Amino acid sequence: MPAEIQTEDKLEYQFFPVRNFEVNLTVKAPHDAHIALAPGASADGPIIEIFLGGWDGQKSAIRLNKEKPDKAQVDTPDIVTAEEARDFVVKGNVDGLVEVYLKGAPEPFLSWQDPEPFPITHFGLRTAWGASGEWKVDGVKEVQTPDSNDYTFLPLHGGSLTFDVKAQSNAHIALASGPVDEPPLYEIFLGGWDNTKSAIRLNKEKPDKAEAATEQIVTDGEHRRFLVRWNYSGIEVIRGGEDVAVLSWNNEDPHVITHYGIRTGWGATGEWTIHDSLAPPLADRPKRETEPAEVVTTTEEVISTVTIEGVSWAPGSNGTAGEGSLVGGQDNGEDMIVARGNFEGALLPGKLIPSHGVMYVPWGGEEHGLEEYETLIVPADAVSWVASSGGEIHQNAIPAGVTLDGETLFVGRTQHEDTLTVGKVHPSHGTLYIAYGGAEIGFDNYELLVLN
Repeated sequence: MPAEIQTEDKLEYQFFPVRNFEVNLTVKAPHDAHIALAPGASADGPIIEIFLGGWDGQKSAIRLNKEKPDKAQVDTPDIVTAEEARDFVVKGNVDGLVEVYLKGAPEPFLSWQDPEPFPITHFGLRTAWGASGEWKVDGVKEVQTPDSNDYTFLPLHGGSLTFDVKAQSNAHIALASGPVDEPPLYEIFLGGWDNTKSAIRLNKEKPDKAEAATEQIVTDGEHRRFLVRWNYSGIEVIRGGEDVAVLSWNNEDPHVITHYGIRTGWGATGEWTIHDSLAPPLADRPKRETEPAEVVTTTEEVISTVTIEGVSWAPGSNGTAGEGSLVGGQDNGEDMIVARGNFEGALLPGKLIPSHGVMYVPWGGEEHGLEEYETLIVPADAVSWVASSGGEIHQNAIPAGVTLDGETLFVGRTQHEDTLTVGKVHPSHGTLYIAYGGAEIGFDNYELLVLN
C-alpha cells in the first residue's frame, strides 16, 4: 500500500528512489506542491522541478536547474487543494520527455522535452510558500517488525533495496531465493553485538563472511537510511549520504535473489520504510583471484550472467545454435531455441528460429531481431517448464538476463497463435513478454523454465 508522507512549509525535498521513471502519487495541499526529478537523492546538481498549483494556486510549471524562465507553464486553477487529495502521475523516458497527468486522464496537462537528458534515479517532494502537504506515494511500503527472530518476507524487483529503519540495534535483512528463511540465504546484520558491529552471514553459518565496526549505526531516536545492492556475486551496504560501502562481500558460489526479509531481534523492535524502487545495481565489485566465466560488468553494457552448474550459454550468430541447445517451443513445425542477446544495454531472453537467421527479443513494445546472441546449453531432462503467473519465480528458476536497472529476468513460454513461444519473464511487471509478429506481447499466465 502507498506510504503516507508529510511535507512541511520549507524548501527542503524528501528524496526517494524512482523505478522506470514513473511516479504515482496523491497530494493534499493548498498550493505549491513541488516534485523534483534528479540523478541522486539531492537537490544539488541537475534537477527538474514540477510545480503544481504555484503562483497562489493558479499555475503549474516545469523548471530546469532552478533557473528561469520555466521550460513549460500552464494555467491550472485549483489543481491542488487542502480540502481533498488529488491524484497525479509523473512519467518520463530516457529521451528526456517529462509528462504530468491527472490520474486517469488520457493526455498530460504539463509536459517538456529535455534536449540534453540526464538519468533520473530519484524523486523529491516538498511544499513551500506557506503550504504544508499530505502525500501518498505508490511503491513505498511501511513495515513494523517486532522483537522476534522471524523474518517478514517480500518480493524483490531488482538489484537493490533502499530502506529507512529506526531500531535500538539488530536490524536484520535477509536476501533469499524465495519467501522462506532457509538456505540459500544471505543475512546482513546492522548494529549487532550491542550496536557495535555489522556483518554479512551466509546460510546462517559462522564465521561471518564480512564484518565491520559500526558503533551506533542504527538508533531508536531516528530513522537511518541504507542502500543494499548486489549483482550475482557481490553484495554491499551503503549508509545514506555516503558513497563508500560500510560492508561488502564477494561470493564465489552465488545464488539467485528473488525475495528480501526484514526483522529485528535480541531485544529490539523496528520501524521500517521500504522504498520499493530500483537504485543503480552493484556494477563494480572487488576483484578476486578467479572470476566466473561470465559476469555482469555494467548496467550500460551487460555482457552475461554468472555460470550456474550444469547450465551454460554458447555464442551464436545468423541462425546457428550451439550443440545441446535447449528447444523451448515450436513455430510452424520448426524448433524454437531458448536464447538471449544484448539490446539497448540490457541482456534479454528470447527465441531463436534458426531459419530466420536471427533471435528475437521483446523490448519497448516491439519485436527486435539480433544477429548475434547466446543459446542456452542444458540437458532437456535437467529442466522443467512449471506453470506460473503474475511474476511468481520458482527458487530453481534459471536467471537468463538482466534489465538496464539491474532486475533479473527469467525464461518463460506460452501458447500463442498456434505456436509455443519463448520469451522473458519480468518479475516486477508480473508478466511474460514474447516477441511475435513485430510486437512485444504480455501474458499473466505462462510456463517458467526451472532446473529439476
